[in-house]
Amino acid sequence: MEYRGFDICEYQGTVDWPKVKAAGYDFGIFRICKRNKTTDPQFENNYNGARSVGMKVGVYIYSYALSENDAIEEANRVCDIMAGRPLDMPIWLDLEWENQAALGADKITAIANKFIETIRFRSAYNVGIYTNQHWHDNLIKWNKLPAVDWWAARVPKNDNGTTRLSPKGSYTVHQYSWKGVVPGIPAKEIDMDVCVKDYWKDEEKGPHWIHTEDGSWYYRIAPGVNAHGFMTINHHRYYFDKTGKLQTGWFQVDNAWYYAQPSGGLEGAIYRTDEIGRQAIWYLN
Repeated sequence: MEYRGFDICEYQGTVDWPKVKAAGYDFGIFRICKRNKTTDPQFENNYNGARSVGMKVGVYIYSYALSENDAIEEANRVCDIMAGRPLDMPIWLDLEWENQAALGADKITAIANKFIETIRFRSAYNVGIYTNQHWHDNLIKWNKLPAVDWWAARVPKNDNGTTRLSPKGSYTVHQYSWKGVVPGIPAKEIDMDVCVKDYWKDEEKGPHWIHTEDGSWYYRIAPGVNAHGFMTINHHRYYFDKTGKLQTGWFQVDNAWYYAQPSGGLEGAIYRTDEIGRQAIWYLN
């Protein structure tokens, strides 16, 4: 299955979303904030407008990070703007700035790692990386990153808005043109994309458990959003960390220790002696 979409920011103007939807587009990926970390002036219009007509939504940030601390700031700003709202596609880290290229692959990979780590610490959003073929092959050490999807930018020299030049490597979204035309978008040249992964396939199931390949469990409460913190599900109480992962065994929240059964359930009264000999008691019923 292949889905049709595009990516836009403030420069493409105010969009007529019903007209875009009527033209048969499935998704849009929107710039969320600018270099000075202010919200893209069209982001709220794009996010709300696309969702109002039933289109799927992703967001991206063009990264200007030159250090891991910069990457943390960018990730935090994205999380602040999103504020837990649903996303159908990942938050994409756009890596293409020439000043970053001068840093070399090790530093760029460290920056990407820190961005991914911060997003996953603060939220349950998926994260992906947007970059072109050269960066993919030479400036990002994918084996040093957690598993993330690649949004591949590969455009033919004779870009005419429709011809595709397939990326080399495993990708989920392909930006194949910078010269597309989309009914309802006033700009004359639009970045065009196709998505080959059904990110929203779980949407129709309603809240449900997700079991990942590494053996972890998550509870999906809305498209693109996992449970966090303490939550009661089917009369059982659970705790999910900031990445949305179900906790089992002993785990710490703030200054308190808790114990979850192998199933993840928090039942009964738990007694534990802390590192300096004080007894701690929590009633978890």
